[in-house]
Amino acid sequence: VVRRGTIEEDLLRRDFTINAMAAAIWPRRWGEILDPTGGLRDLRERRVRPLHERSYLEDPTRLFRALRYRTRLDFHVDPLTSMFLVMDEMREFVDRLSGDRVRHELERSLGGPDAAEQLMWLRGATWLESVLPHVSPLLDSIDGTTDALETLDGTFDSPLRTWLVWLLALVPTGKAAEDASAIIERLALDRPSAEIVQSFVRLLKQKLSPGDTRSLIFKRFDGAPPEALVALAARRWSLLPAVEWFLAAGRHVRPLLNGDDLLAAGFAEGPLIGRILNELRLARLDGKIETVEDEWRLARRLAERQP
Repeated sequence: VVRRGTIEEDLLRRDFTINAMAAAIWPRRWGEILDPTGGLRDLRERRVRPLHERSYLEDPTRLFRALRYRTRLDFHVDPLTSMFLVMDEMREFVDRLSGDRVRHELERSLGGPDAAEQLMWLRGATWLESVLPHVSPLLDSIDGTTDALETLDGTFDSPLRTWLVWLLALVPTGKAAEDASAIIERLALDRPSAEIVQSFVRLLKQKLSPGDTRSLIFKRFDGAPPEALVALAARRWSLLPAVEWFLAAGRHVRPLLNGDDLLAAGFAEGPLIGRILNELRLARLDGKIETVEDEWRLARRLAERQP
């Protein structure tokens, strides 16, 4: 039943004491602080404390927010919060959270500059598997993601969804396809986000090595979302130079000739045009051709081979 409440009742429904304060803006009482839960003291002592003992049971997403306050404000959490972070009984309550609510919290936790620290704290939570099935928050993956993001910064055409890059650091390599599907379902990921996860799994399955030709690297990476490529470099550090080259230069390579040029020269219209242009690009990537004359010669040879 919706009814009019008092400001005190409203404050007592908040998550943490530092969020349960109000300041008067009426001129005669300007600046007067209403603090029914001791939030001002906690603020001065840089402490994150829930309002009551059942706070995290009522809304387990508050655990995510407690960790965000801890790292981003350089606060510390109270003993009750520390206990709930490692309490096995929280699995049941966290498991009830909808995928949308969990995803929203992860986007905010892993989408900031302190994502690595957030993940370090989350990996110690006994209930993490209720949030992300079959996760494997390895320290190597966390360190690798930090380094990959720093190294590849500036190679992206549009803002990177970094929270998904960090999420992929949790996908184990053993049964990656099954684990990725479970994560997609648990978080109710939209189609573009799910494609990033699935693309990462496909990349993990491919046999790639630092010595591969640039044309082979292009064929393996072409069409993969940047987030999946960054996550791949984070997991397989030896592939970082290949990923950096592809994102910064390789994906932008095009032949000097285009379809109109070939049609004007009498090449038959149809799929052949596309195949020739693709072969021209691959040859240019490997340095086999350099000039437009080189492209014409290769294009004619390719056309002659067609039945």
